[in-house]
This record gives sequence, structure tokens and C-alpha cells, in this order.
Amino acid sequence: MKFYLSCFLLFLFHDCFACTIGISDEVVSVKPKIKNYISKVIIPAYTRAGLDCKLSILPSKRLLTYEDSGKIDVILLRIHTPNLDINYRVFPSPVTFAKKAFYIGKENPSQLGVVRGSAYQEYLVKKHAPNTHKTYSNHTKSIYKMYQTGRIDGFFVLEPYLIAYIENEGRKNNEKIKVDELLYYHFVSKRLSSYHQKIFNELQKLDPDKELNFEAYIDLN
Repeated sequence: MKFYLSCFLLFLFHDCFACTIGISDEVVSVKPKIKNYISKVIIPAYTRAGLDCKLSILPSKRLLTYEDSGKIDVILLRIHTPNLDINYRVFPSPVTFAKKAFYIGKENPSQLGVVRGSAYQEYLVKKHAPNTHKTYSNHTKSIYKMYQTGRIDGFFVLEPYLIAYIENEGRKNNEKIKVDELLYYHFVSKRLSSYHQKIFNELQKLDPDKELNFEAYIDLN
């Protein structure tokens, strides 16, 4: 009740702004507790900065489309790619430790599997296997099945997905090769430029080892 009253009063003085926080449904599928983290840590920080935020969980492809058009106000857990600089400002501190990225597949592949809208997979293909063809699917789990049936030669995968979709099923894969480590950040829309400093100030107040790092928070709660 106090929250809605304070937001209403802020609205009367034109100091409250509705915003949408976007996150991939695949992230939520392997880290379901992240919804609790966002509601208990991130949204309150943005509220203190004067923003009335709601969470929107979207398929990777749709989230990428919204990012390109600037329709999402805040993006969580995203690697930094140059296209984001058009509509967003990056919060300078990563929101999680480096994510180990692996390649699973044949040497010298000609066909790689990629999740539609997966920024990290597109980045890794471009960096490590730029001359390969790409076959798309909607989910990492389906990409792995395509690899098992021989439709693709391999794919790149982050450690959480590797554990959730492959190793937890008892399919220890000796073919995995660590190829990279990726950092994930907050991105805030430039249309909220008047709130940027307030947002950054609130995020800076969070403990980097217990609150700003979402995995550490999940482990502790």
C-alpha cells in the first residue's frame, strides 16, 4: 500500500515513470529463482530511483527484437554487443561473474546450431567459427537434440545450460571444450536518461558479492 501511495504521489509531481524489465525465458528456465531475485532486489532498487518497474519474461527472439527497437526499458543478464549502444546505456559493473562458455561438437564444423535471439551464441559463432553455416531453433535443449541426431556438427553453450540440459540428465560429454568467458550486465534505455544516475547510484549501493551478483544472492537465499 505504501509503495502505491508513494508512486502515486511521485506521479503527481511527474517523478514516477513506468518501465519494463526484460529477461529471456530460457534464463528463467534454468534459474527459476531469478524471478525472486528481481522482485526482491532489482525492482526495489529501481523503485528507489523513481521508476515503477514490472518484469517481462520473453522468448529470446522476441526479446532481441524488442531490444533492437528499444521497446524494453531495462535488460538484465545480457552480454555487451555494439548494437545495444544505439538505444541503451550499460551499467559499468557486471551483474554476475564470468560465465564459462563451451563448444560441444566436431572439429572444423560446417553447420552449427544457434538459439533464435541468443546474443551470446551469435557472438561466439562470429568470434570462434565465422565461416560456418547456422541452423536455428528456439531452445538450447532442442539444439542439443539436433546435435545428437546429426543435424548439426556442434554448438556453443554456457555452463548453466550445459548442466541443466545435458549433464543433469546423466549425459556427461567429453567433447566439451571451454572457449570463452562472458560477462553479463544491466542495460538501461536511453529514454530513461534522466534516471540513469539515480539508477546507477542505487545499484552501486548493492553488495557486489551478495546482491548485485544474482547467482550469489540465489545461493544465499
